[in-house]
Amino acid sequence: YNYRELREDLERRGHRFATATDTEVIVHSYEEAGPESLKSFNGMFALAVWDAPRRLLLLARDPLGIKPLYYLEQDGKFAFASEAKALLSLPFVTPEVDEESLDLYLTFRFVPSPRTLFRGIRKLGPGEMLIRPEGQLAHLRRYAPPPPAPDLGPSREDWAEGMLVELRSAVKRQMMGDVPVGILLSGGMDSAAVLALAAEAGGPTLRSYTVGFAESPKEDEVVAAAETAHHFGVEHLHVTLNAASYRERLVPSAYSLDEPVATPSVAPYAALCQLASEQHKLVLCGQGADEPLGGYARHLGEKLASLPFMGGLAPPLRLAASTLQGTERLQRLSRVFRARGSVARFVEAFTLFTPEEMRRLRGRSVDARRLEAAMEPILRGTEHLDSLARFLFLDSRFSLADDLLLYGDKIAMASSLEVRVPFLDLE
Repeated sequence: YNYRELREDLERRGHRFATATDTEVIVHSYEEAGPESLKSFNGMFALAVWDAPRRLLLLARDPLGIKPLYYLEQDGKFAFASEAKALLSLPFVTPEVDEESLDLYLTFRFVPSPRTLFRGIRKLGPGEMLIRPEGQLAHLRRYAPPPPAPDLGPSREDWAEGMLVELRSAVKRQMMGDVPVGILLSGGMDSAAVLALAAEAGGPTLRSYTVGFAESPKEDEVVAAAETAHHFGVEHLHVTLNAASYRERLVPSAYSLDEPVATPSVAPYAALCQLASEQHKLVLCGQGADEPLGGYARHLGEKLASLPFMGGLAPPLRLAASTLQGTERLQRLSRVFRARGSVARFVEAFTLFTPEEMRRLRGRSVDARRLEAAMEPILRGTEHLDSLARFLFLDSRFSLADDLLLYGDKIAMASSLEVRVPFLDLE
């Protein structure tokens, strides 16, 4: 999104451009600064650069993991693609389930980077680069810097005003393009904020889109979304699913995903993207606000669980969870309060099937150390943060990247729809 500024700087340094595209800026930036150029890119990307003079390949994924990138290295061969199915089609690849990845999937409901559900195929992690000199093994490195310590200096009002300034700029930046912009609108305030700022920026033929549920009134956000759109004078369209139309979308969605993501909103999101794609090729959404900014109940749980002596709440929580119905979240919270150490708490916060349930389901136990090991590479370099800040960083690079953003990108692209996420603009 900042390619114009990068281009101006490169032209001052003597670079000459043949096109007006953002892609050419990548080539010249690499020529100028090599892999370090990645640190200057503010956008969503999965990219590959072939350095012909040095005979080496560079792969990189944007710092938040908005775009996916798969690769495999086998018997001296190396391949990469934006979808696993492209790699599975290669004649020297035999599709096999990775049993350890299956354990991770059933525990977390998605397969965290760098693993995939397929043996031998890997995902590049958010903010990672891979360099492979010709004839040598590839090596990985995180280029995105570790998060700074939280700055608690300004007042809440100052922070809110500063956030609004940056979000307004991000929405305006991400509306750039040659086509009209639409908005994926829920009943919540994240996408409503994006819609408000897009309307303020004067987007031509701005429309908003919502998916509703005929048989689940509590989950239906069509009325609230329509009220928001009406308030800002934006044309609003919606699609409504029932149980039958939901089921019809499961198999096509699974094909688009490559590997399973057990988030219930995948099928409705597919219907929403199909609706939006009939009018737009580019839309903005409100995804990515909760994870870095502490919008979920699990973030409050970590804040409380990290306090001294709070572990004593685990027994009454466990008792409440055992006597009340529909208390999966209470059970999870009681496990969080019982866990020893911050990383163990992080694991429990995301755990769907417990190790005991996994043993009954799979006939094999899952070592807690293996679950923690799935998170530790992400947490490396965050030791200077308090536990809540570490958890927010983990959430942004773990479930956001490999669950919500992964299915968001793949399902949207299956409808030839580009979805941009202003809340994840680096600024």
